[in-house]
Amino acid sequence: MTPLQFDDFAKQHGECISVATGSGDFVFVDGARIVGHQFHDPPSDPVELLRTRKEFAVRKLASEQVQFAKYKQDVIRQAESAMKFKYVPAPGDSSLEDLRRGKARILALRETISDIDAALSETREAEMERERQAEESQRQMKISAYLSELKTIDV
Repeated sequence: MTPLQFDDFAKQHGECISVATGSGDFVFVDGARIVGHQFHDPPSDPVELLRTRKEFAVRKLASEQVQFAKYKQDVIRQAESAMKFKYVPAPGDSSLEDLRRGKARILALRETISDIDAALSETREAEMERERQAEESQRQMKISAYLSELKTIDV
């Protein structure tokens, strides 16, 4: 995989996040993947696509939460130092806005994960319902065949 290949693939599929540090494996917001040197478009199976999109969102959420906590702690330390020492500058107003934007990204990712979980649940429920209906249909056919045979047995 060359940097140009990666860039072209990333332009097609949007934001990505590393699956494991240094692994060269990435998952993209749209469900595409890079595994080693192989490029994979988003899965065509709707359930697998939801799972891959969830994997991206979960990994992105974890990264955002770590960055948010670190940045907030840095801003707090700087503000506390500015209170103690007059030569230390106070954090800029942009720090508060940066934290608000970080919070909004985290909340949006949590909502995305919740929406995907709901869609996966609906998919599972729909699949289970189809299986239940197929089983019930088979049961009805067996009973019908049994009744038909039963009615042919006369003395």
